[in-house]
Amino acid sequence: MTAASLLEPVYIRRSAWKELVGIDSLRLKYSEDPEQRLTWTKRIAQVYEEQIEDLDEAFNWYGRVFQEKATERAALEQLLRLAPKLGRWRDLGKLLDEFPRQRAVQTPTRCWRWCAWLSESTTGTR
Repeated sequence: MTAASLLEPVYIRRSAWKELVGIDSLRLKYSEDPEQRLTWTKRIAQVYEEQIEDLDEAFNWYGRVFQEKATERAALEQLLRLAPKLGRWRDLGKLLDEFPRQRAVQTPTRCWRWCAWLSESTTGTR
Protein backbone atom coordinates (compact mmCIF):
# COMPACT_ATOMS: atom_id res chain seq x y z
CA MET A 1 0.00 0.00 0.00
CA THR A 2 1.36 3.41 -0.97
CA ALA A 3 1.50 6.51 1.20
CA ALA A 4 -1.10 8.10 -1.10
CA SER A 5 -3.47 5.20 -0.47
CA LEU A 6 -3.05 5.63 3.28
CA LEU A 7 -3.51 9.40 3.20
CA GLU A 8 -6.50 9.43 0.84
CA PRO A 9 -9.19 8.36 3.36
CA VAL A 10 -7.72 10.69 6.00
CA TYR A 11 -7.91 13.67 3.63
CA ILE A 12 -11.46 12.78 2.60
CA ARG A 13 -12.58 12.37 6.21
CA ARG A 14 -11.02 15.73 7.16
CA SER A 15 -12.30 17.47 4.01
CA ALA A 16 -8.69 18.33 3.16
CA TRP A 17 -9.51 18.74 -0.52
CA LYS A 18 -6.39 20.57 -1.65
CA GLU A 19 -4.25 17.87 -0.06
CA LEU A 20 -6.33 15.22 -1.84
CA VAL A 21 -5.76 17.04 -5.13
CA GLY A 22 -2.06 17.06 -4.29
CA ILE A 23 -1.82 13.30 -3.88
CA ASP A 24 -3.95 12.70 -6.96
CA SER A 25 -1.66 15.03 -8.91
CA LEU A 26 1.34 12.99 -7.77
CA ARG A 27 -0.41 9.78 -8.73
CA LEU A 28 -1.16 11.29 -12.12
CA LYS A 29 2.44 12.39 -12.59
CA TYR A 30 3.83 8.91 -11.99
CA SER A 31 1.12 6.78 -13.58
CA GLU A 32 1.66 5.37 -17.04
CA ASP A 33 -1.69 3.56 -17.20
CA PRO A 34 -4.04 5.64 -19.40
CA GLU A 35 -7.21 4.51 -17.60
CA GLN A 36 -5.72 5.24 -14.19
CA ARG A 37 -4.54 8.66 -15.41
CA LEU A 38 -8.07 9.37 -16.62
CA THR A 39 -9.51 8.35 -13.25
CA TRP A 40 -7.19 10.71 -11.32
CA THR A 41 -7.78 13.57 -13.76
CA LYS A 42 -11.57 13.22 -13.49
CA ARG A 43 -11.43 13.14 -9.72
CA ILE A 44 -9.26 16.25 -9.55
CA ALA A 45 -11.76 18.06 -11.79
CA GLN A 46 -14.68 16.97 -9.61
CA VAL A 47 -12.95 17.95 -6.38
CA TYR A 48 -12.14 21.40 -7.75
CA GLU A 49 -15.74 21.87 -8.81
CA GLU A 50 -17.71 20.26 -6.00
CA GLN A 51 -15.51 20.57 -2.92
CA ILE A 52 -13.12 23.46 -3.46
CA GLU A 53 -15.65 25.33 -5.63
CA ASP A 54 -12.95 26.67 -7.94
CA LEU A 55 -14.80 26.52 -11.24
CA ASP A 56 -11.90 27.87 -13.30
CA GLU A 57 -9.62 25.07 -12.11
CA ALA A 58 -12.43 22.56 -12.60
CA PHE A 59 -12.78 23.76 -16.19
CA ASN A 60 -9.02 23.37 -16.70
CA TRP A 61 -9.07 19.82 -15.37
CA TYR A 62 -12.17 18.82 -17.35
CA GLY A 63 -10.23 20.16 -20.33
CA ARG A 64 -7.40 17.77 -19.48
CA VAL A 65 -9.89 14.90 -19.28
CA PHE A 66 -11.14 15.84 -22.74
CA GLN A 67 -7.56 16.02 -24.03
CA GLU A 68 -6.73 12.61 -22.55
CA LYS A 69 -9.85 11.02 -24.02
CA ALA A 70 -11.82 13.22 -26.39
CA THR A 71 -14.65 10.69 -26.52
CA GLU A 72 -15.32 11.26 -22.80
CA ARG A 73 -18.76 12.78 -23.27
CA ALA A 74 -19.20 13.62 -19.56
CA ALA A 75 -16.12 15.85 -19.67
CA LEU A 76 -17.44 17.70 -22.71
CA GLU A 77 -20.81 18.13 -21.00
CA GLN A 78 -19.06 19.62 -17.94
CA LEU A 79 -17.06 21.97 -20.18
CA LEU A 80 -20.24 23.03 -21.97
CA ARG A 81 -21.94 23.66 -18.64
CA LEU A 82 -19.05 25.66 -17.18
CA ALA A 83 -18.01 27.67 -20.26
CA PRO A 84 -20.98 30.09 -20.16
CA LYS A 85 -20.75 30.53 -16.37
CA LEU A 86 -17.08 31.45 -16.65
CA GLY A 87 -17.09 33.21 -20.01
CA ARG A 88 -14.63 30.64 -21.34
CA TRP A 89 -16.13 29.88 -24.74
CA ARG A 90 -12.83 30.74 -26.41
CA ASP A 91 -11.00 28.18 -24.25
CA LEU A 92 -13.64 25.58 -25.09
CA GLY A 93 -13.24 26.42 -28.76
CA LYS A 94 -9.49 25.82 -28.51
CA LEU A 95 -10.05 22.42 -26.91
CA LEU A 96 -12.54 21.46 -29.60
CA ASP A 97 -10.22 22.78 -32.30
CA GLU A 98 -7.53 20.33 -31.14
CA PHE A 99 -9.93 17.38 -31.30
CA PRO A 100 -10.01 17.05 -35.11
CA ARG A 101 -6.26 17.55 -35.35
CA GLN A 102 -5.63 14.71 -32.92
CA ARG A 103 -7.99 12.37 -34.72
CA ALA A 104 -8.40 13.87 -38.19
CA VAL A 105 -7.71 10.69 -40.11
CA GLN A 106 -9.75 8.41 -37.86
CA THR A 107 -12.87 10.39 -37.08
CA PRO A 108 -13.89 13.23 -39.41
CA THR A 109 -17.55 12.23 -39.14
CA ARG A 110 -17.40 12.14 -35.34
CA CYS A 111 -15.94 15.64 -35.35
CA TRP A 112 -18.91 16.95 -37.33
CA ARG A 113 -21.28 15.22 -34.92
CA TRP A 114 -19.52 16.91 -31.98
CA CYS A 115 -19.86 20.28 -33.70
CA ALA A 116 -23.55 19.70 -34.35
CA TRP A 117 -24.07 18.55 -30.78
CA LEU A 118 -22.20 21.61 -29.47
CA SER A 119 -24.30 23.91 -31.62
CA GLU A 120 -27.52 22.27 -30.45
CA SER A 121 -26.39 22.36 -26.80
CA THR A 122 -25.50 26.04 -26.85
CA THR A 123 -28.24 27.42 -29.10
CA GLY A 124 -31.04 24.89 -28.83
CA THR A 125 -31.15 24.53 -32.63
CA ARG A 126 -29.73 22.12 -35.14
